[in-house]
Amino acid sequence: MSVDRRLPAAHDPRSRFSLAVAIVGLAGVAAVFLPFTSNTSPLKVAAQFPLLRQGPADYFLGGLWRLGVPLLLAILVTVGAFRWVVSGRLTRPERVVGYLAALVAAACFLSIFFSYGSDDAESSPSGFVEWFMVALPWVGLAAGVCLLRRNSQTVVPDAANTIAAMQVVYVIVAIICLAAYASSGWQIGAYLVAVTTLAYMAQVVAVAVAAPGHSASAPK
Repeated sequence: MSVDRRLPAAHDPRSRFSLAVAIVGLAGVAAVFLPFTSNTSPLKVAAQFPLLRQGPADYFLGGLWRLGVPLLLAILVTVGAFRWVVSGRLTRPERVVGYLAALVAAACFLSIFFSYGSDDAESSPSGFVEWFMVALPWVGLAAGVCLLRRNSQTVVPDAANTIAAMQVVYVIVAIICLAAYASSGWQIGAYLVAVTTLAYMAQVVAVAVAAPGHSASAPK
């Protein structure tokens, strides 16, 4: 399939930029299986998800699946990114899977805020850092929805917008995890998540910034 060479690099699936982000995203896939902190990987934490768990919940990891599940998005983002690079598009079923994955991951993460009683004094945030981590998910996801809606009304390729939907959720959760466990000490998985987060942020911003005033027809 021929690609319009007038497309911005962020909208061209075969540009060096898109390929570079796809390759860097492999770090996020590796991070799923590697220890993030305390010799615990996102996959081990995500395995505590009620529908996947066999037997009683782990005493220490039981509720952390809400953080682990969204980090698994790196796998779908990478698959989608390379699929976009190779074929120049994502099919409608593939896009539906991408949006649903982003929605499920966001719901898992936001369930943190409803997992404790409203009268639980210990759950009330105190200090700038805690308030930041409480506000970021809601503000970030709201901004992400607005950005994706705006992208859908411009020349941003459907494939790029689908990938961006998953990246937005991943970035927000990754920032929370990196900040929350900085004092515990990062391990190799955390550093790979940090690299992946930077790459995803760069692509989300580049895709959005490239849209205004661009008149070429992007492959949808």
